[in-house]
Amino acid sequence: MTGSGTLLDPYVIYDVNDLQAMENDLAAYYELGQDIDASATLGWGGLGFNPVGEVNNYIISRPSGDYSSSGFWTIYPADEVMWDKVDEETPDDDATYIKAWQDGCRVLFSFPTIDLPKDAVNISVRVYSRMTDVSTLTVKPSLRVGGNTYDVGDGFKVYEAGWRTSKVVIGKNPKTGLDWTIDDIEGVGANALEAFGVLCLDASIRHVKFTQIYIRVEYDLPFQGHFDGKGYTIDKLFINRPTEDYVGYALGATIQNAKLTNATITGDMDTGVLAGALSFTTVTNVEAIAANVVGGWCTGGLAGEDQGIISNCRTSGTISADDYDVGGLIGAAFGVYEDCVSSCTITGTYGSQKGGLIGGFWGFYGGKVRRCSASGDVSGDEELGGLIGYSDEGIVEEECFATGDVSAQRFGGTGGLVGTAYDTEISKSYATGDVTTVGGWGVGGFPSSAITCSLP
Repeated sequence: MTGSGTLLDPYVIYDVNDLQAMENDLAAYYELGQDIDASATLGWGGLGFNPVGEVNNYIISRPSGDYSSSGFWTIYPADEVMWDKVDEETPDDDATYIKAWQDGCRVLFSFPTIDLPKDAVNISVRVYSRMTDVSTLTVKPSLRVGGNTYDVGDGFKVYEAGWRTSKVVIGKNPKTGLDWTIDDIEGVGANALEAFGVLCLDASIRHVKFTQIYIRVEYDLPFQGHFDGKGYTIDKLFINRPTEDYVGYALGATIQNAKLTNATITGDMDTGVLAGALSFTTVTNVEAIAANVVGGWCTGGLAGEDQGIISNCRTSGTISADDYDVGGLIGAAFGVYEDCVSSCTITGTYGSQKGGLIGGFWGFYGGKVRRCSASGDVSGDEELGGLIGYSDEGIVEEECFATGDVSAQRFGGTGGLVGTAYDTEISKSYATGDVTTVGGWGVGGFPSSAITCSLP
């Protein structure tokens, strides 16, 4: 790979190893320098290519010292150190614990420095506390941030005996009211996270024991850069992640002028050839040709889930998922789609909201489908459409059409163009394929079930 990753000097990718190295700088500028033979990924440990962009990453941090405490606490086994009674990776419950005896008991613990990846976004702090004998007691997470103490949320209360674990997500820095930053988590600056713990309310009514108190810092690592394929082709990309969700993730990215041929992609929720999920990303002139995609909920020929702008894209191949929201282009769509074409065959014995172009389409964020078409056959349970399986507040306009056959194997809600449409506007669009169903409700050549729809 050559270049420095800037707008004027982008990284230039020459082989599949360079392509994989994109995961090391997720906010850079990239372009292809030649066609890429990715067939070697079939032999990469059975899992194949590691999708670029991840969600739901986390780092667990446990107490490493006593920061402060107030109220009457006891420690078992008895000594003067509290933190090592609640730092176990595996809870030992009654073997070691700390016990609060008074209303207003609070304990805060220091912790080792946390090092987040430089591209981490969507950061949150989840406070875990494992406790027993809480009855009428309320327990709140407590954080020390920038020299101040904050007790967060309505508290956790359990009315049954036995050990329970509270998991409270704190999505924003309580001092600033803004999203957590990398500096906040890593202890840099005036708004740094300094300690974590719990506050006990009504402990005089009934005491409470704690055997674990720790935090889990959660974050995403999306691709946020720019990728220009320069018209080159990536051939025979192999990804085999059948138990993994979000098989690739882009946020605020720009992707253009690329062709992916003969890709074999397997995942679970949010699976697609280009990415499992696209958020606020612009995709232009991208093709996924002769693809074989197997996934779960939200599976598509280009992306499993999208909320962005996609134009002049084309897909072909087979998309298979026994779940909801499956489409030849996008599985679950919330964006704008213009001049896109899919000839993908959509299959799956079970699951609804399947479409030749889009599985489920929600237009309440301004979503529109314009000048798009689908020619592949669609089969599944119900809410199936030659173009769109299910639409809610969507706009379908300017000569959209579907020519594939649509077959509902168990239920209805099946249409040649749109399966089921709520509050949807459809204009200057048509379907020519055969529509069949074993039984059930709503079968039609256009939309099978249209509720508060405009058909000018």
